[in-house]
Amino acid sequence: MKNHHDDYKVPDWLTDQVVNGHLSNDYSWRGWAYPHIYNTYYEMYQIAKNYPNLIKYPESAKDYLLKAYNIMKSLYVNNAVNNNDGLEGESTDGGIVAALKTEHLDNEATTIQNILKNKYDEFAKDPYPYTSEYPYDNTAEEGVYSLGDMYNNQKMKQMVDMKTRASRSVQPTWYQYSVPVTINGESWWQFQYTDSLAGTAMDNWLREQDNGMSQDQVGLAERANYAAKLGNLTHINSGQIDSNNIGAVAWYYQAELGDTTRQHYGVGEGQMHNGWIPLSGEADLSLFGALQVLSADVVNDPIFGLTGYGADVSESGNTMSVTPEDGLRTRLNLIDQHLAYTFNGDKYTHADVNKDGTSTTFDFQNVSKQPHNADLTIYDGNGFDNATYNVLFNGKVVTSFDGTSGATKKKVTLSIPVTAQDGKLQIVKAGAPAPSPKPNDNDGSSSTTTTTTTTTTSSSASSSATKPESSSSNSQIHNNTNKLNVPKSAAKVGSVVYATKKIALYKDATFKKSQRVATYKNAKRTNRPTFVVKGYARSNDGVLRYQVKDVNKGSKTAGRTGYVTANSKYVSPVYYKSVPKSKTITVISKNGVNAYRSLDANERVKHYKSGTHLKVKKIVSDHHASRYQLTNGHYITANKKVVIQGAY
Repeated sequence: MKNHHDDYKVPDWLTDQVVNGHLSNDYSWRGWAYPHIYNTYYEMYQIAKNYPNLIKYPESAKDYLLKAYNIMKSLYVNNAVNNNDGLEGESTDGGIVAALKTEHLDNEATTIQNILKNKYDEFAKDPYPYTSEYPYDNTAEEGVYSLGDMYNNQKMKQMVDMKTRASRSVQPTWYQYSVPVTINGESWWQFQYTDSLAGTAMDNWLREQDNGMSQDQVGLAERANYAAKLGNLTHINSGQIDSNNIGAVAWYYQAELGDTTRQHYGVGEGQMHNGWIPLSGEADLSLFGALQVLSADVVNDPIFGLTGYGADVSESGNTMSVTPEDGLRTRLNLIDQHLAYTFNGDKYTHADVNKDGTSTTFDFQNVSKQPHNADLTIYDGNGFDNATYNVLFNGKVVTSFDGTSGATKKKVTLSIPVTAQDGKLQIVKAGAPAPSPKPNDNDGSSSTTTTTTTTTTSSSASSSATKPESSSSNSQIHNNTNKLNVPKSAAKVGSVVYATKKIALYKDATFKKSQRVATYKNAKRTNRPTFVVKGYARSNDGVLRYQVKDVNKGSKTAGRTGYVTANSKYVSPVYYKSVPKSKTITVISKNGVNAYRSLDANERVKHYKSGTHLKVKKIVSDHHASRYQLTNGHYITANKKVVIQGAY
């Protein structure tokens, strides 16, 4: 990025102008160069975020993320050529937006979302949405599918899956690794980056979408799906390219073979190596693509039966035992059961999974060897049951989640407090037996016997916990019991509280100024900041905290998550729970209050202005809210920001 530290333009470093230092035209207009670099910085962000003590980083994780953002933004605001076509490496765009939000870079996230929405709108109009360097190009498949998934366009996703599968092999020929055939024909340009990058589309469509496939079709589709995950690993020379330079990479394979190859952008001309070009070129994207999808997959093949791709698998009754052999050991996909587990920053070395998703046990590997909150995303395509799922580390409940909470009923991301050692990590539906860890196989940690858990979400932190930047914190697990000892007086999970005094929102339950996300000033009653309680945690000193989500509509902090004090002198329930002795309440909201004929608030019957005195008959609970029933039988909210007990 020489000469572009201010505008974040990315030169095409393969050009003669750049290689030889002639900067009159540094090719920074070429859109395809940008994802190489913004993805590099995004990966640097994730490394620094997940392993803060690994090395002394020259910059913070947030700084790396901002560089990824600025380069991505530059691709569009500086009008790089073909920026609205499908590029390569765009399957991470949604992850970058999510990371910006996690770091509370809301304006930056909105900027990227607006850019991507414009790009999506253009592709959505196209009956054949595949345009890239060529009008009908497989390079676009990855990015177009990612946009379709971002904006829930099932038709667009289906078309990409159909197209990429149609251009790949299903016969055991030289291109048996599910290599796409391009518009150029099949004589050269094999094993290029689209093999795995567009493989992200095949993988998602097969595992998480309503694809209408039969059992046999799923088994056959998984063959091409996993072949694409492996295909780009062939770029790494392990002797098949050359007996020398083991570990080096080549850009692509040329099926027509030959002795020599032409130049590419002024470099790379020379002797072919067993059909491979003597130039690394864009092999970085090929390997990057493989890292996005490599996993341990389990499926029933119509011919071979139960098959583990990148895994050794066996089954006994309702339980599958899986040992990952994919090299990463971060993803586990049970294709037929529509179950998927993804670790971010940590690994597993073995898993025992109930096929109905009621319990899963991982031999958990703590990569950083530091106490931290481990991130685990669980996908259940059948939908989680309306029940509490408890998460245990070495036999102790450390967090839990409600099967009906979260963005959807099918996916949750957990932030799990773990110690510095490896151990047993279990996810168990309340009331279901947790599988027993095998004796003496958890790196010295004490083994446990079969456990039946019956705790509720009020006893532990919920799934939406935000992972702290520092890995040294282990705030959530302070005592040695299976619960956080939450008092009955505490606000219930799912209820709404408001701040009665000045408070702050923190990233971690152990409050530090450096971890402060937002500050809320002391406000008059009708304007007090409100929060939904998502769970509980305790600080390193054992002080109870509420894990919350900011629900102050229209504010800059809306949607942020973190921890606030649970001290009743500072926060209290926003809904009344009782009827005043006088049975009189006063409307205090400047907007007044609506009265409804029934508790479901579907039919408004009257509006009362601020200052109106009303007589109430009783108070009625409505999920985590409450309503007053007036003496005329109508219902109004019991929100303390709207009404006050007594006559004022």
